[in-house]
Amino acid sequence: MMKRAENTKEKRSELHGYNIMVDRTDVHKIIAFKFTQEMTGTEKQVAYARDILAQKVFNTDEMAGMMMSKGKMDAQSYTAGMESLISQLSQMTDAKYIIEHVK
Repeated sequence: MMKRAENTKEKRSELHGYNIMVDRTDVHKIIAFKFTQEMTGTEKQVAYARDILAQKVFNTDEMAGMMMSKGKMDAQSYTAGMESLISQLSQMTDAKYIIEHVK
């Protein structure tokens, strides 16, 4: 699940429990996301898998930011790529697979 919102203290408080990052195309906006899909595995595996997925998004965002600053990616590509990544990761349901294969 992904949401875009204004980058305000109130909105960040409202989105408690979501992973939040600043939208690199507009610093006045944030991207909030949460992986809520049902997963197979133990409670501990599922929690760890969700952390791995969130870290994957943050790492990709950082890489995209570097590419944008060097002129190798535009805002439209960034937005489409982040939406696609979060959508694809939201479809993963096997915690053990995520732990072993998502880097």
